[in-house]
Amino acid sequence: MHLNLKQIVIRLPYIKLAFVLILIFFSFPGLDITAQEPVPVQKSENKVIIEGRIYYLHVVKAGQTLYSISRAYGLKEPDIEKENPGVMSGIKIGQVLKIPVESTVTASPVIQEKDTSLYIHHVLMKGETLFSLSGRYNTSLAEIEKLNPGIDPSALKEGQIIYLPKPVSGKPGIEYINHKVRRKETLYSISRTYNVSIDEIQQHNPDLLTGTLRTGQMLRIPKIIEVTVVDVSEETDEFSDSLIIITETDSTAIDTVSIYADLEDTRWKKSIDVAFLIPFNFRDTTDTLYSGMEIFSDADADKAANLFPDAAGAKPFSVNYLEFLEGSLLALDSLKKKGISVNMKVVDTHRSPEHVRSIVASGDLNNLDLIIGPFFLFNAEIVSDFSRENRIPMVVPLLSSDSLLKTNPYLFQLNPSNTTELNGIAEYVSQFKDYNIVLFYATTNNEPGRAKYLKQSINKELIIFKADSINEIKEVVYDPAQKTDLSAMLAEVLSAEKNNVVIIPSTNEAFVYIAVTQLFFQLRNYNIEIIGMPQWSVFQNVDLLYLHKLNLRYLTPYYFSYDDFQIRHFLKKWRNEFWTEPVSTTRKGCNYAFLGFDVTWYFLNSYYNYGKRFVMHPDNLHYDTLMNPFHLRKKGYAGGFENTSLKVVRYTPDYLINSESFIFRQQVKQPTFMVPEAVQDVIE
Repeated sequence: MHLNLKQIVIRLPYIKLAFVLILIFFSFPGLDITAQEPVPVQKSENKVIIEGRIYYLHVVKAGQTLYSISRAYGLKEPDIEKENPGVMSGIKIGQVLKIPVESTVTASPVIQEKDTSLYIHHVLMKGETLFSLSGRYNTSLAEIEKLNPGIDPSALKEGQIIYLPKPVSGKPGIEYINHKVRRKETLYSISRTYNVSIDEIQQHNPDLLTGTLRTGQMLRIPKIIEVTVVDVSEETDEFSDSLIIITETDSTAIDTVSIYADLEDTRWKKSIDVAFLIPFNFRDTTDTLYSGMEIFSDADADKAANLFPDAAGAKPFSVNYLEFLEGSLLALDSLKKKGISVNMKVVDTHRSPEHVRSIVASGDLNNLDLIIGPFFLFNAEIVSDFSRENRIPMVVPLLSSDSLLKTNPYLFQLNPSNTTELNGIAEYVSQFKDYNIVLFYATTNNEPGRAKYLKQSINKELIIFKADSINEIKEVVYDPAQKTDLSAMLAEVLSAEKNNVVIIPSTNEAFVYIAVTQLFFQLRNYNIEIIGMPQWSVFQNVDLLYLHKLNLRYLTPYYFSYDDFQIRHFLKKWRNEFWTEPVSTTRKGCNYAFLGFDVTWYFLNSYYNYGKRFVMHPDNLHYDTLMNPFHLRKKGYAGGFENTSLKVVRYTPDYLINSESFIFRQQVKQPTFMVPEAVQDVIE
């Protein structure tokens, strides 16, 4: 059966704005969808000495131009062209530019000082987000963005200065109640006692992010008060590193029976109601214009297209999420052929917490069977609270933080967390018997913290795996600000008698370029293999020859092969429907279209077979996916489910790329669900 977009819109009555955008892109091939707002340029922290001269290594990002880069470094365009021949003809995303340090302008730009009588300057701590700051200082995200023009909520850095408004007379402020934890108390019971959410308690007690509740522990419980004048310039305790470990034996656990056992059996439903919360980032005016349209006819679609005379209503990153949605549509078509009926609602989140709050408050998400999205943490925090309170399963496709897993038993996180990936590397490295193990990292981009955690994890795994004395893990630390001879440093730690495995836990392409190049030239004297990160799969400037000769391996949740029959079948169907190729990928190499298909196919099949009670059967959910099969592991009795599926990708010296399955040796046993006899027959 041939399926075109207009037929899809008619068949799925709840799809609104997203399909208007799809119709525009494919009905008007002449539209320029690459236009975008200027992207601010930040000077690189990576420096390198080449032939006695010091250079910055700048990685070109989307929207940056040679002119904007030259302005950021205080140079003229020809100065950069001298060091990078050909750039005057155009630069590419991901291209690494050599920027000379000597010619940079030393004069500091004039910074307009904020009136400290009206504003608070807050030094950003680890783990803090604009969402948490808005709650702590009782202000809106719109107000924070107004005071900090150009701020990117998804690219905040520790130590960054955030300007915040001081509370005024009569406006609610924050006061704390000191609570001493009693025996058998849980965060859940404490939150109910004081009528605050678990998330709020954790935000004001940062040590809870890395530890468990202890008897006798003092907690600060926030309460809203009316104030005359409030000065909130005092900083709270430092937040923990973003590598948060959630253990299975959680003292805040709630009895599983009270979480799942009384879930309504919804397998009888004629159709599944699912909402996709996707950040297309339309302008509010167009969203208002279209708020009443539920069902499109061909005439409606033509009329709708006229509302968008140009592509300025959507940011360029919207194209990524269009491909995710189109992959979902192909999965829905396959589900329909199986007799599964789906009512699909697409909601544009605008990448805005304010907008998401209004969506939740409107009641549009009530009575859903499944929520897919949002894609950003500051929006997922809001929807996760709604999901938990209304017991609606929620799937977050791309979050790497595991901060929401601890408190929402209906949450499914498909992107393995940072700690899960590093634990996977540690366990994999422990299999390298009698190897000389070297950690190679830079002093920038939080790499020392990642390397420290990885070293501790490797040592634990080596003790478990070998049960005898272990070799010391050696380190090479690269400081871009120092004149260092990496060749000499590597010679000190590499072994001529043993095979060497060098772990580079970096996602910075400029540093990886330097590290891989240095190691390649050491192959003349040493046997070296390297372990990298999944982000390397999309690097454009690291020589593939070097990666193959160094036997690169990395663990990824998103492996796929174009030789696979299912992939070929999917691509054929995609080309027939959309007349293009699915090319958008994440920084880890995840194809948005494949992910959209996998998420929709997997979870709607799960719901069809078990109803809402599919959350009780994580080990029984086996459905073919285009990329890695999902392996869902529950994070504590009161927590959600994390996908721990990883595959080892290997670049061989004979220029092949292959994969091998990887299963955690120390898999934590899934909780046993103690179900009352009265409902056992219904579940089975």
